[in-house]
Amino acid sequence: VYNHYKSIGTRAINFLFPDCTHDDKYAVIPPDSDVFATWLIKMFDRWFYESPKERPDIQMFSSLISVILGGGSWVEHFGKGNSEIVVIESNGSIEAEDSLRGCGNGFTKAGANVMFDELDDAFDTKLAYLYHNGSMMNCTQCMACPLNEICSGGFLLHRYDSKTGFN
Repeated sequence: VYNHYKSIGTRAINFLFPDCTHDDKYAVIPPDSDVFATWLIKMFDRWFYESPKERPDIQMFSSLISVILGGGSWVEHFGKGNSEIVVIESNGSIEAEDSLRGCGNGFTKAGANVMFDELDDAFDTKLAYLYHNGSMMNCTQCMACPLNEICSGGFLLHRYDSKTGFN
């Protein structure tokens, strides 16, 4: 995959993890599977040891390195910054980040619309507040982890469980 994108002159690549919650994670990723980790580690090693002038930017990797070195993140999976994404649907609805739809039907519907509301109104919902501050609102186990400053508890959608919410 990496070699193909590099061979066609791609300058930037963004690989996305499968979207799942704790409720359905084993439907997406088998228990004790390291298939994604193995694939990403091999690709990272190949990418990292190439000359920066010759390699495409892989957002996930460059963002992770930035966070490890004390900088910011360009992806939602890493770092302690606020997530600053809001979605405006084609009908004008203003919603929290659309991957959170994976938590359930209608989960992101806030009732705000650009025809009648200000963008700031979309941030007044509990879900939007949680999404934008999610990297700072982790469970006790995550807060005690030495890698918390880097992973921040992980992607908010992946933390969701229908019984305990995002905790």
